[in-house]
Amino acid sequence: MNIDQLTGLAPIIAIAVTAVAVMIGIAVRRHFVQACAVAACGIIMSLLILGVTWRENPIQATLLLRMDAYAQFCMELLFSSGLARLGFCYDYFKEREGENGPTAG
Repeated sequence: MNIDQLTGLAPIIAIAVTAVAVMIGIAVRRHFVQACAVAACGIIMSLLILGVTWRENPIQATLLLRMDAYAQFCMELLFSSGLARLGFCYDYFKEREGENGPTAG
């Protein structure tokens, strides 16, 4: 895998690292504001990386994955909708803080 292929896959790698970081953060401390903040930072980072890679020519990242303008546009839509979903679900989780948590026994 060369640098062009890694550059094309960088937004996908960033969002995968974000998902792992959110799950580790939830496992360490169950706090919805922290989880939302990490997820939002990761999505924004992926959008910024996508903006940097937008000017690249179509890249054949793997045998079955081609990163062209259409794929980058679809990723931008998905990342933007994920960021909007985080904004909408903030109040939902704020109301349910502490539910299903560890019980004092």
